[in-house]
Amino acid sequence: MQPQQPTPDLSTLSYRMANVEKDIEIVQKQLQSYVPLSVNDWQLREKDTQLKGMQQTLDRMEREQQSSKTDHVQQLKDLNDKIDTQSSKIDKLQIKGLSWIVITVVSIVVSIVVTVASSLIVFYFTHPTGG
Repeated sequence: MQPQQPTPDLSTLSYRMANVEKDIEIVQKQLQSYVPLSVNDWQLREKDTQLKGMQQTLDRMEREQQSSKTDHVQQLKDLNDKIDTQSSKIDKLQIKGLSWIVITVVSIVVSIVVTVASSLIVFYFTHPTGG
């Protein structure tokens, strides 16, 4: 035969049950706080990864924009240099053309003056005055 164990009374069982229930509640709260934290950590890591990806994309876009801006500035400088060179060439051609026109006009005027003077000299010597 087995020795009989003392039977706990109802108040002891009730007290133990209350303690077990409290322990279960504590474990449940700990589990609830643990699971959301791990989920939150995962979500934070995923959002951090997304943020890093967006930052890298933004950095790349800024570098491309800066490179494009530098290229455009260089192209504008090159175009300005070409325009200055063309303007200089045009100015030289205009001066050359104007000097040709001035020389031609002066030559014509000198030719007319010489012709008129020659004609007057010839007229003066060929026509005696007095008559």
